[in-house]
Amino acid sequence: MPTGLLLAALASAPGSWAQDGGPDAGPIDAATPSLDAGLPDADGPDAAVSGPDASIPDPVWTCEPSYYNAADGCDCECGIPDPDCDLPNQVVYGCPADIACSDQGYCELPGCGDGVVESPLETCDDGNTVPYDGCSPGCKPEAGYSCTADPTTCIPVPAGWSSAIGPFCVDGRYGDGMFCDCGCGVLDADCEDPAALCDGLPLGCIPEAAVDQDGEILWDTLTFVPDTTDNTACVANTCGDGYAVGAEECDDGNTTAGDLCDAQCVIETPPGWTCNPEYVLDPECDCGCGAPDPACPGLALDPATDCAFDECRGPAHVDPTDHSQCLPDVPAAPDAGTLDSGMAPPPDAGVGADAGDANEEPMDCGAVHVPRASWPLSGCLAWAGCLWLSRRRKTALTGKRD
Repeated sequence: MPTGLLLAALASAPGSWAQDGGPDAGPIDAATPSLDAGLPDADGPDAAVSGPDASIPDPVWTCEPSYYNAADGCDCECGIPDPDCDLPNQVVYGCPADIACSDQGYCELPGCGDGVVESPLETCDDGNTVPYDGCSPGCKPEAGYSCTADPTTCIPVPAGWSSAIGPFCVDGRYGDGMFCDCGCGVLDADCEDPAALCDGLPLGCIPEAAVDQDGEILWDTLTFVPDTTDNTACVANTCGDGYAVGAEECDDGNTTAGDLCDAQCVIETPPGWTCNPEYVLDPECDCGCGAPDPACPGLALDPATDCAFDECRGPAHVDPTDHSQCLPDVPAAPDAGTLDSGMAPPPDAGVGADAGDANEEPMDCGAVHVPRASWPLSGCLAWAGCLWLSRRRKTALTGKRD
């Protein structure tokens, strides 16, 4: 999956382990009230989940268990109605300002049920306001379902979709139609088979401590990865499993030396390589790195079209006969209008229409070479040769470090 994917959003994703009802929503546990348990006593919803399809999840309380029937305010969008909502003068939690909580326990959003997902208040809309069908009457995915947005389609999440390592196997990631996510106990509907490549995230193998406050995964701290023969399970990471995590600099799926990633999963750079070692692993052609890049089409190339990056201050400075080398600097010819060209010196102060400050030093119009390092940043960014300053960080073999 393209990295840079932010896991912080998963914790509050629709249908996830942290629901929107109550100020500190938490995961469901064995003590959570459910309609099947008779708490609370509601009219009719059992009929919506009974019948031959046992895969349809039962409605359950999805908010913090201590909020249920605690006379602490009306907790809405918690899977089933909170009896507190029947008490007078209760503050409504879980709904936008000025939105009431219905008798079924859902926020009464205007427009919900028209089949059009209206962000940001709606995250699904299946064209009705029937509860327990995947998309709630408040237009949010219900617990035990995964919903795609427009048009809304909801599917039950199989029992066992969870992880003992971390909290990121949320309902909304199951069968979301995007990537094969792994380590969650059961096969993701987006995976072809248990041996399929985990091209999404190893959701079940990521502990909460391995995600920073910005939601970025700290790959260097991971110790578990999906099993290569059964991607529903997590196993201890080893060199050669194809996952470059922990202390590994690379992992190409084997422990063979001489293929740019050695038997200890350390990057092997060509002799003379002067660029970032990770650059030799990516599929882009890097020029001016002191040694040929295996990703380039050949030693001789067209720098303007073939070099994705160079250390030579721009393609015009790359040696077209050997892309690993930069051309030597050629001194610029003196300007025709310098003092050395025989022009008369500037007039003395006080001569001419604008004499300026009599104490001002005369301008030195001689040829002066200004090193590029002293150019102002704004000028540098406007010059194509300075684009190397903003070069993005490249990824290792698995592409999992962005």
